[in-house]
Amino acid sequence: MFNKVNKDKVARTLGISVEGLDEFLKRQKGFLIKREKLSASNLLASYFILAEIQEREEKERTAKSAMRHTKNVKVLKYAKTITDLYKGGLGATRIVNYLYEKHRVTVSKSAVERFIKASGITRDS
Repeated sequence: MFNKVNKDKVARTLGISVEGLDEFLKRQKGFLIKREKLSASNLLASYFILAEIQEREEKERTAKSAMRHTKNVKVLKYAKTITDLYKGGLGATRIVNYLYEKHRVTVSKSAVERFIKASGITRDS
């Protein structure tokens, strides 16, 4: 259907990998086949699959970039949790307390602050 050049361009435009584009197209096709008729609302609903793939790939990119920003093994292990908590509105002190209460992990407040700053994590997303 698409040649390699077009797939790369479409994937870049949508902000996903070529593998993510292939997954999206297969899942969208399956979603639309299950519907009895092709309508605008069904087609629009199928784009939630794209949003899900974009979100998942963004989390994977964040996790990979986190590995470049810290050498602290504990912070690296709980990078996703720290990111989610920070985006959820918690500060470094509360994140440290949460990690200790839920996982019995001792991490310094400054290590969490440096990780957040170096990773470029913001709360607005």
